[in-house]
Amino acid sequence: MNQEQLDCFWATIRVLDGVGLLRHVMLIGSWVEYLYEDLFESGFSHSISTKDIDFLYPNIHKPKKKINLVKAFIDEVFIDDVDPVDGISRIYKENLIEIEFIAQVKGSGLERSHD
Repeated sequence: MNQEQLDCFWATIRVLDGVGLLRHVMLIGSWVEYLYEDLFESGFSHSISTKDIDFLYPNIHKPKKKINLVKAFIDEVFIDDVDPVDGISRIYKENLIEIEFIAQVKGSGLERSHD
């Protein structure tokens, strides 16, 4: 992990906070190690080797207001690349970071959580 990736990580956090989504998601995966190193003065050293920043979005019904998350990331100079096959937006910054949201689909399984 280099300084440009760290800058992208904190830009991601700022975007989520700015649109009011930060309190509704949870950072998961290897990028949590970076926070452990800073938050818990235990001598822990991160070993991040992935460009994916993964967020768990446990309740897709919160917040109640609609958020144009893709636009918020584009405004922060991230790139939105919509896959022509599945229609899923991929939010990333150059060759540094890709942001992923993991959401649970409940019910019949017919609903697409990424729409």
